[in-house]
Amino acid sequence: RNEYRLVCCGGGVFSKKEAEMISKSNLENNFIQIEARDKKIANLYYYASAFVYPSKYEGFGIPIIEAMYNKCPVIASNVSSLPEVGGDCALYFNPDSVEDLNSKINLVLNDKNLAEELKQKGFQREKEFSWDKCAKETFEFYREVNG
Repeated sequence: RNEYRLVCCGGGVFSKKEAEMISKSNLENNFIQIEARDKKIANLYYYASAFVYPSKYEGFGIPIIEAMYNKCPVIASNVSSLPEVGGDCALYFNPDSVEDLNSKINLVLNDKNLAEELKQKGFQREKEFSWDKCAKETFEFYREVNG
């Protein structure tokens, strides 16, 4: 869809293979690759139509929490810890299915009510995660284990 831009944040410049694939698709003007720090990333989340997280191997999924905090609809792969982190506040796709990913992106882009619901539910869910809560639960776990 030409009216949207895909912003790829982090990971360095596009590889030769990625650049060739973008070029062959005639989408050079639709892809932007940037490096960003906290403030700029927060701004990207806030103004994005959706945050797409196609990770297949994720320990926790902090970017999902960051996107939710910044009221950005989340579309994430349905593997690893991501469904547990996002709960019912995100849409999930099979990371091996281009069709499934395309379907979920189109759902969010075409249904403004769904996008708004994901923003609001995600913003509330994000409150369930904090470093203080993590530290407290870790301390309680160690105390329980050590008797």
